[in-house]
Amino acid sequence: MKRNSSFFKVIAAIITFGGAIFGIVLGAVCKVDVSGIFESAKLRFNVGLMIQTWIISDIIALAFYWMSAVLSKLENIEKALGAGNDSETLLSDINNMVSSLKESASSQNSTKSASISNSIKTHSEKTSTQQNNIVKTNEWKCPNCGKIHQSYVGSCGCGEEKPKF
Repeated sequence: MKRNSSFFKVIAAIITFGGAIFGIVLGAVCKVDVSGIFESAKLRFNVGLMIQTWIISDIIALAFYWMSAVLSKLENIEKALGAGNDSETLLSDINNMVSSLKESASSQNSTKSASISNSIKTHSEKTSTQQNNIVKTNEWKCPNCGKIHQSYVGSCGCGEEKPKF
């Protein structure tokens, strides 16, 4: 689909310059009665009407310029995606890219999860070995069940008393 952003830029420029000229003409034609202010001149140039016309025409021109900017962005997107492709081809290309990304993500996730589970097993084996072999100076190990307690605990939950060293 052909979008012509330059057309809207031209229209915006025409509205801007036409509004400026029309504001001056309208200010000159629709004079203001200033008989109470100046004694010598009864009708003066209408500056307020001229400025009001300029503001309105500039707002309309900005709307057209904004539309041209949006169309320009859409044209750039079309060029980046391949303007020669029809919408069905473009949609199938996007679907192919999405499916390939999903496949690569799922294969990476399965590899990562296997690696993580192996790391957890290795870590749990190391910590259980460390608990069996290392008892800190402020701890004692129950000779009956093997549970480790702080030095201020006098008996184990299994009923065994703290050994005397």
